[in-house]
Amino acid sequence: AAILLAVEIVPATVGAQKRDLTKPAIDIASFVGCATKDGARWILTQASEPIATGMPFSSRAEIEDARSTPLGSRTYVLIGVTEFYRDPDAIRVLRETAIAALIRKSHEETPLRIWVPGCASGEEAYTIGIEISETLRAMGQSRRFRIIATDVHRRSIDVASAGVYSEAALQNVPDHLRSRYFRKHRDKRIVDPDLRQKIIFSVHDVLSDPPFMHLDLVSCRNMLIYLNDGPQARVISMFLFGLRTNGYLFLGPSETLGKYANKFEVEDARWRLFRKTSGQTVVDRSMLAAPLRGRPAGTSAPITSPEDAP
Repeated sequence: AAILLAVEIVPATVGAQKRDLTKPAIDIASFVGCATKDGARWILTQASEPIATGMPFSSRAEIEDARSTPLGSRTYVLIGVTEFYRDPDAIRVLRETAIAALIRKSHEETPLRIWVPGCASGEEAYTIGIEISETLRAMGQSRRFRIIATDVHRRSIDVASAGVYSEAALQNVPDHLRSRYFRKHRDKRIVDPDLRQKIIFSVHDVLSDPPFMHLDLVSCRNMLIYLNDGPQARVISMFLFGLRTNGYLFLGPSETLGKYANKFEVEDARWRLFRKTSGQTVVDRSMLAAPLRGRPAGTSAPITSPEDAP
């Protein structure tokens, strides 16, 4: 899963008040760089006990800063919930059902195109890149593929683009894959350049920017659960619009397709792997007016439309 979740930190005396958490008291769109205000459900917690919430503060100073938040003010902390090989059984299903089928059934001269929205610090995108590479290796094929990994948070994109991770972050990666796709440098691991060059990281807001097109796979695990019904439907319509017929959509185990369920075939119910069977284009046309923001990592030209992504 990969989403940056906005969490509202308030003093305990304020936290005791009843509030509709789907309607935050103030607008944080400018803080996280979102153009959309109605997307997220806000999680209310008490600033007196920030550690108990499981929020990954990067330093003790951040915790103390949250505890000293003045009465009535608000602080927002971005939470990245992603890791390498999260839910290994789900990754196995993706490899055996979707990736292998895409390689077998698509034309060799046409590169596979994958989109990982809400990629946070990049672990999911690299995991999928490894699985595609390993499947190609097992099938004895040499195929080009491009993963477009996006997130609204610039700092997370910078981390993902650098491709430098701690040994602890790689604990779920099988040993032989860790050796093959990550180079050891002091106490860190660096993503192998051959894998890194297959992935574009770019700033993009899935709630307001246009979708990418001609996609064979969209992996968006555990992001939709943090959206209200309207934004959920809008995002799924974006995926439906961007996917090729017989392309795959990979969601989190608690997520559903809602009103678009009849546009997909269920490939694995437990791990929410779906295949697009409809050739119909269903999209909120107003979403296509805004230009994409940001640029692919390692390039000088910004992405200005979904078609610009290689």
